[in-house]
Amino acid sequence: MKLVKIEECFGNKGCPNSLGDTKYLVEKLNEIIEEEKLEDFIKEKCGEKVLLHNTFRIGISNCPNACSQVHIKDFGLIQRGKLNFDKNSCVLCRECVKVCLERALKIENNELNINYEKCIGCGSCIKVCESNALSFIKKGFKIVAGGKLGRHPMLALEVKDFVENKDTIIEIFKKIIKFYKENNLHGERLGSIIQRVGINEFFNKLKGG
Repeated sequence: MKLVKIEECFGNKGCPNSLGDTKYLVEKLNEIIEEEKLEDFIKEKCGEKVLLHNTFRIGISNCPNACSQVHIKDFGLIQRGKLNFDKNSCVLCRECVKVCLERALKIENNELNINYEKCIGCGSCIKVCESNALSFIKKGFKIVAGGKLGRHPMLALEVKDFVENKDTIIEIFKKIIKFYKENNLHGERLGSIIQRVGINEFFNKLKGG
């Protein structure tokens, strides 16, 4: 039984919603898993009673739809973009307003207004904008951690809302693995550890390295 799993969405296989390739991140995460001997660590902690719910699960989604169920994974990455709007190119066709499921775009006072707090960076509006008024100024990833099901389910906590640099993502992953190993009693899920030691302690450890 594989005790560390990276579960990807269909983004790298041609999904139209994909915001970009994530193969580099998958490769780097696998390298760290090998370096940290994470599977051996889980086996050692569990002894002979290694069960499916001891698996360390990683989810990677190439867009905010999060088809790979990142919110119930120990570590998750959700690719998203930061929207840029060129007011002078906008022809007020309203196509972007129609496709936005977050209701983040509105035509008010004869101009397009964007609620950036509601926008999740999926890029649906960009695809239908024939005047090229909408584009991504940059792309990055939302990082979440600690998600799980079981007796005491927990949705993954937001670690970072937006990280553009992929090497920074890898460093954060290393810190999370360090926390997981230092506080693990018997092969428990990361979320169970966070529930036991406290959310504040978890985030303090990430800040301190």
